[in-house]
Amino acid sequence: MNASLLTVTDVDGREATLGSAPAAGSAGRVTLRLDSGERMEIDPSLLERHDDGTYYFPVAFSSLTVTGETVRIPILEERLNVSKRVRETGRVRIKKLVETHEEMVDEPLLREDVEIQRVPVGRYVDEPLGVRREGDTTIIPVLEEVLVVEKRLLLKEELHVTKRRTEVREPQRIALRKEHVEVERLAPTDDTPESRIEP
Repeated sequence: MNASLLTVTDVDGREATLGSAPAAGSAGRVTLRLDSGERMEIDPSLLERHDDGTYYFPVAFSSLTVTGETVRIPILEERLNVSKRVRETGRVRIKKLVETHEEMVDEPLLREDVEIQRVPVGRYVDEPLGVRREGDTTIIPVLEEVLVVEKRLLLKEELHVTKRRTEVREPQRIALRKEHVEVERLAPTDDTPESRIEP
């Protein structure tokens, strides 16, 4: 290859040459010459310049298609496909052992005893009594309902009697008997002694 020509290497390591170095910021195209003698024009922005003056072309020359004066460059993109897979790297066997040993324990223990004493009272109260304490003694009252029978006079009602005097006339016919005495004078007879009757 002519030393004045610039070398371009594709992704497959295949080389091509450039007639001239692409100008920085140039909007034009550069001519690329393949080993087969085929020429094509490409966008210089696709070239990556190395420190040694060579260029790198990120596409394989064999994938370029030339139709007339048009070069078709496939645009490739690598995408990351991440997957996870479970892989056994080893096994662990765990064995648990129980060890028994004795220890002396001497701790004081508290025990309480309860003494219950029944104290008769026999006293009537007006209301329930609560639990009370007298020193160390707890007094719990025991109540019982008893039936109380009592007789009392109940004034159920009053009768109010009022005397009213009313004069009423009731005409009636009543038969009354009255005795009268009639005296008849008779002539004396010969055999009747003479007598005198005063009226």
